[in-house]
Amino acid sequence: MSFFEYLGAIPAYCNRALSGVVLPLFLILAGGILSVRLGFFPYRRRAWRALRRQSSTRGEGSPWRAMSMALAGTLGVGNISGVALALAAGGAGAILWMWVSALFAAILKFGEITLALRYRRHTERGFFGGAMHYMEEGIGGVRGRRLARIFSALCLFAALSFGSLVQANAVSESFTASFQIPPLFTGVVLAALSAAAIFGGARRIGALTVRLVPLMSLLYILMTLAVIFRYADGVPRVLALILHDAFSVRSAGAGVLGYAALRAMRYGTARGLFSNEAGCGTAPMAHATASTARPAVQGLYGILEVFLDTGVICTLTAFAILLSIGVPTGDTGVRITADALSRVFGSAAAPILSISVLCFAYATVITWAYYGERCCFYLFHSTRAGRVFLAVFCASLILGAIAAPVLVWELADLVVSLMTLINCAVLLYLWKEIRAETDRIQE
Repeated sequence: MSFFEYLGAIPAYCNRALSGVVLPLFLILAGGILSVRLGFFPYRRRAWRALRRQSSTRGEGSPWRAMSMALAGTLGVGNISGVALALAAGGAGAILWMWVSALFAAILKFGEITLALRYRRHTERGFFGGAMHYMEEGIGGVRGRRLARIFSALCLFAALSFGSLVQANAVSESFTASFQIPPLFTGVVLAALSAAAIFGGARRIGALTVRLVPLMSLLYILMTLAVIFRYADGVPRVLALILHDAFSVRSAGAGVLGYAALRAMRYGTARGLFSNEAGCGTAPMAHATASTARPAVQGLYGILEVFLDTGVICTLTAFAILLSIGVPTGDTGVRITADALSRVFGSAAAPILSISVLCFAYATVITWAYYGERCCFYLFHSTRAGRVFLAVFCASLILGAIAAPVLVWELADLVVSLMTLINCAVLLYLWKEIRAETDRIQE
């Protein structure tokens, strides 16, 4: 066992205890409770009429630009590598649990974005807000400040793991396989490209992502649709396999759920959370920059974000893999997806996918750098500290390019899970404030 694999076993052990049952059930329970408290309003037709009526801002600070920035943070390698790894580890049933977690997590994203805009602050550089602000001011007192600081510290680690190491590792893995480019070289180039964007602040990042996100999403969607259409006659078989594997029961003593179902739930929910980030409290930092008068209107953009990410792109990735090669075993996430695409695009699949991975990862990297910088500023109240963090962040991209996947994925799983547990508990505590903002857009 290598050093990285041995080190990765530590968060892996914690993940088995935390993400095996606790996190999936907590997400579903929290989303269900908040849905009832809000009268299921975000899922009603009048909510989307309110969105069309009140979202008229264009250009800098527009709701769409804020959502594009948040979407850039979610549309990362979780949509490509993460889905493939979920299928390999949890079977076809993991996809059903991705859908279930997205359905309940979407309402959590609505709530966290609504609170972020309610408690955001206006400075000469624009609007700033996030989970740490509504934790400090919504809960109040020492308890609120303590939770906010713990969350911010975890977010810094998440930025350096999921936002940096995971993304760089996927890019280097893909470019090594497709172009035989050394991982170290890939890491250096990615760090340089990222530095050019992230030191420009939220405005430059927003301007870049509003153009990059639609382009990279469309390219990837067209590629996966081509595979699905090629094997369209197998769709009923795949749907039956997903349902069977999600609830299959193996001998597990007197347990209610079997081992296979637990694996499907764990990996489906974990990768679904990685994909859409709903409930973990990061996306509100991007949405808080929108010039929207009604916080709950921007919250509806969060639900749309979850649908585009998990409901569309992750689902297309899963069906392309299951239809073309079946349930994958072993290998690495990017290579599994490349194998699926090669059934239609042949030898051109790997290079095209590598470019897609680069675009997805780059958008995610620059957005998570912003998240980390905002948390660093909150902790230390120093612009210089934020700059130091960004320098460390860029350097970590080089490390991520050469680190083993088992370490970076397990570490990121653990940190994001802890953030989600804290943030969702706060959302349930502040549900009355979310309800108050929801009522405002119904007036």
